This record gives sequence, C-alpha cells and structure tokens, in this order.
Amino acid sequence: MSSKFEGRDDPFAALRSWVTDVAFGNEAAFEVVYKRRLAQYEQVATRATLVQLFREVLQKVHFCTFVLDGLDECTWLAEGRDGANSVAYFLSELGQAIADTTARIMVISRNEPEIRYGLSQFPGFSEYTISPEDVHADNIAYSRSIVDNKLSNKDESTRFSISQRMTNRCNGQFQWLKMQKELLRRGRNRKQLEKDIDAAPAGLDSLYDRNWGRIEGLRYEERTRAFSLLRWAAFSLRPLTVFEITGAVLVD
Repeated sequence: MSSKFEGRDDPFAALRSWVTDVAFGNEAAFEVVYKRRLAQYEQVATRATLVQLFREVLQKVHFCTFVLDGLDECTWLAEGRDGANSVAYFLSELGQAIADTTARIMVISRNEPEIRYGLSQFPGFSEYTISPEDVHADNIAYSRSIVDNKLSNKDESTRFSISQRMTNRCNGQFQWLKMQKELLRRGRNRKQLEKDIDAAPAGLDSLYDRNWGRIEGLRYEERTRAFSLLRWAAFSLRPLTVFEITGAVLVD
C-alpha cells in the first residue's frame, strides 16, 4: 500500500495480488481463475468479480493466511472518501469474502478509527498494539549498524551520539532509520550531523513526499529510469536481484 501506484489508490488491488499468488502456487486455485476468465470475458476484472473470485479460491484452498501491510497509507483514507470508494467499504467486502472460510487476514496499520472499526466487525478479530518499547532494542541495533557503516571514519563518541539521536527520533519505525542513510555524510562534523538528523521530517509520510519530490525533480531520462526501477521492484512476481532489475530496466 505504500507505493505511488495502484495499490495505494485502491486497496482492492490487494485481492488481485492475493488471487494471483495463490493461483500461481495451487492448481485448484488456478482452475477457478481460469474458468472465471473464460466465463466473464472481461478485459480487467471488476471489484465485484475480484471479491467473488477471491471467495471461490478460499473455498478451494484452505487455511490460507494473507497479509495486508500499510492499509493506513491508502489515499482513500486521507481523502476521506465514502461509499464504494472508502476503506470501510473495502473492509466490509473483505469480511464477507472470507466469512465461513478457513482463511485468516493479518492487517498491519496505524491506529485509524475507520480501519479499527472495520476490522472489529470481523469474526474472531484480535489485536496486538505494537509500542516503541517492543522494538526499541532492535531500533538501537539497526541504527548503530547504519551509523557504523556510513560513518566509520568517526570516533566512538560521535557514532554513539548520532545513532542514539536517530533511535530517539524514529518512533519505532525501521523505515525512518533506513531513510536517514543519505544524511550521514562522512565529511560532516558531529554538530552538522546532529543538526541534519534533528531537521529530518518526523513522519514517514513527510519523508516519502520529500523523496518523491526529489524523483520528480530529476531530469527526464533519470526520472524515467527511476519510475522504471520502482515499477519492477513493486510489481515483479518475486524479489529481483540487483543484476536482474538492472537488466530489466535496460531492456524496458
């Protein structure tokens, strides 16, 4: 859900991804999809078709667990949409699709009222609230590994100070730590590095917007290449190696 592409604009894209994944790995699911495709003659499956197809797949393939990460980043939520283009409607349709099946859904999201309410209507709903304390030790270790790698020319005191500063500001978010790598320049002194970290946007949304703005500000050729890299990374059927994605972009 965290990309700038279809998944962020329409959570029903998750159903398309799930159906595709199961169909590629299970013959019974593939037969369900194949028969539906022959019967529908649709260029692209509608939402109603996706929901029904998802349910039919679950009735054939038991004990599936699906993960939906970053539902809170869906643009529908930020835009306050209602009706058939709302997150509440999506969750209602998802709940009906998995009703009386053996499937389970894991949703990772920030605590948004609309999402919380929608999920609470699912039979067997349970929740675990992740606090910064749950991941604090891992944040410290990850932050320190980033700083040690990027600032190996600095003394122990400086590296400790910078990594501690990053840990205190990340609010438990590993992605936030990762996105600070570009700020850690070896030629900067301790005060400059501390100032850079303090000036970094606190939330991931602001960081994403900043980085997206940088991509859009690139020259045409560089921007086109960046978009191509993002598409291959986001929509490949499996994770690609650096060699594979580089080759794909050259051919694209």
